[in-house]
Amino acid sequence: MQPWKVGAGLTISVGAPLLFLAPERYDYLSAYPGLLAAYLPDIALHAAAALASFFAAIYWLALKLGLGEMGKRLGHVDRGLREDSQYDEELADSLRRTESGHWD
Repeated sequence: MQPWKVGAGLTISVGAPLLFLAPERYDYLSAYPGLLAAYLPDIALHAAAALASFFAAIYWLALKLGLGEMGKRLGHVDRGLREDSQYDEELADSLRRTESGHWD
């Protein structure tokens, strides 16, 4: 799994509940549509900057933990299994049968 996917998943899992809570918390602003419209670009800009910062922090953390390298290693092992290398022959044969659609 790539680090940016981890960051995106965490952002979605944290951001989705906040989107449902936001209308209740900012309900008092409904009386001031002109005020909200005036500051909407600034709010959107700050929200985008916060989101980008959060993505960057998760990406940096994933890089420091070595998740990117682990994904590359697992991909290498997977390719090795599927290409008949020094790994388990029975497993490689089973993977080939699964990909071709023959399960007998």
